[in-house]
Amino acid sequence: MIHLIAGKLKRIAINTILLFSALGIAQEINFGAKAGFNISSLRGDYPNGIEKKAKVGFHIGSLAEYVVNEKIGVQPELLFSRQGVTSKTNNEGFRLTQTTLLNYLNLALIGKYVVLEKLSIEFGPQFGYVLTAKSKWEYVDNTDSSRNETLEFDLINDQTFTFLGETFMGEGGINRFDFGLSLGAAYALNEHVFVQVRYTLGLLTVDEISTFNQSNESWKLKNSVLQFSVGYQF
Repeated sequence: MIHLIAGKLKRIAINTILLFSALGIAQEINFGAKAGFNISSLRGDYPNGIEKKAKVGFHIGSLAEYVVNEKIGVQPELLFSRQGVTSKTNNEGFRLTQTTLLNYLNLALIGKYVVLEKLSIEFGPQFGYVLTAKSKWEYVDNTDSSRNETLEFDLINDQTFTFLGETFMGEGGINRFDFGLSLGAAYALNEHVFVQVRYTLGLLTVDEISTFNQSNESWKLKNSVLQFSVGYQF
């Protein structure tokens, strides 16, 4: 299934290239690669008493810039991106930490506008697909360390697991498809190397059926990702 989705996203990127070439829109095509780190989180309706903390991850992938004219360009990007969030519940008697790790394959279709000679602003949609999704629960008892417990489980597949003596029915409620809007800027250090900063606001709910909290209510969590990248164009 994963390789089929990856193939579809690649075909979209290739078809975009062919479309611009066929229409004669792109005056110049520059291929390249980029990598960097993410500061990601899942924004949403967290209950009172839960502290949200951003998670640091990374991204890496390829790109193709289509130069329409000296001011305008279009840049499809196909990236692997590690994202997630950590939430903590602190109580007088215990501490519960839930770490969520989501690995995405993202296709961004970015429009570029050059505002200065080496500086451009970027905006466009991003489509994502969850490759893997894991959660880790860590319970620390402040009075009795023998009750401490750690559990790791998959968020995609249905499963039953026991934590702190209670049985949970994991229903694999992750929404594997994502869509968001990206806004950022890029600065060319020289003819080949550039640096980039970008923020992507996810618009689709990641947690469909309370996967993260195992409660009766969904927290309606959505992606929020800040990226810092270094790229090279051939």
